[in-house]
Amino acid sequence: MAKEILLIDDEVDIAQITRARLEHAGYKVTVLNSPKEAMDTIKKMRPDLILLDIMMPYKDGYQICDEVRSDDSIKHIPIIVFTAKSIEKDFIHEVHGFYGANDYVLKPFDADELLSKIKKYIS
Repeated sequence: MAKEILLIDDEVDIAQITRARLEHAGYKVTVLNSPKEAMDTIKKMRPDLILLDIMMPYKDGYQICDEVRSDDSIKHIPIIVFTAKSIEKDFIHEVHGFYGANDYVLKPFDADELLSKIKKYIS
């Protein structure tokens, strides 16, 4: 059975390209282009991994990550955040420490790097 990934990104083009690459690698991918339904979808779907954009309207990835980590029923789900934001010590601290993401990938990302990080958390 294919592992399920929930991809949350408001950039439709990036989400479609990412979805195609992940499905080609054998994953089942559900895409949300709006973070409004994120928590309901995560709780219903119980994905094996969440790929989460940081910069989104309405609710950013930091908020979603924090909400997931605060819910005992889903806090175990690995989260990889991705963003166009440049690497800075503060960003890495925010993602790993305070918000509880497992890892990050910078946009534009290398597909092999993304797949490698996904395999690190789900096999």
